[in-house]
Amino acid sequence: MSNVTLFVRTAASAMGTMSFAWCCCLFGLMHASIFLHELGHLVGAIVGGLSVTEFTVGTGPTVFQYGKWSWKLFPLGGRTECEVFVDEDNWRMCVLSLGGPLVSAALAAVALVLCDPKTPFGLLCFMMAEWNVGALATCFFPSGDIWEMITDLTQPRSQE
Repeated sequence: MSNVTLFVRTAASAMGTMSFAWCCCLFGLMHASIFLHELGHLVGAIVGGLSVTEFTVGTGPTVFQYGKWSWKLFPLGGRTECEVFVDEDNWRMCVLSLGGPLVSAALAAVALVLCDPKTPFGLLCFMMAEWNVGALATCFFPSGDIWEMITDLTQPRSQE
């Protein structure tokens, strides 16, 4: 019996079937939310004409990998790496940086519209809205998407 199967059986028996199913739903929603956020960056890179070198959803051990695409076990972030070009007006980096936060904002808005906290589905929608508002907020932190974009736009370019 594999370690994953043993973990799933142990967790299911310890938490009860409904609690385990609830946790699996939350885990799946978190991964879906991160995937869509990173997909926003990917679309931004494609629109900006950037070459994507890595697309990763999650952190930790790799569950699935195909070329430059990888899916990791823990839904705690993601990564869309691109070939960076020196661009006079930085519009490509702006489109890349804004793709993920715009998707997170849209997901939060849709989740809040669907939210009825009296039902389990509504509660899941509310939690998804919270995660996406959190993802949007982290974009303004140092090393966040929007912070990096603002830093790139305000730094003077060296003339070579």
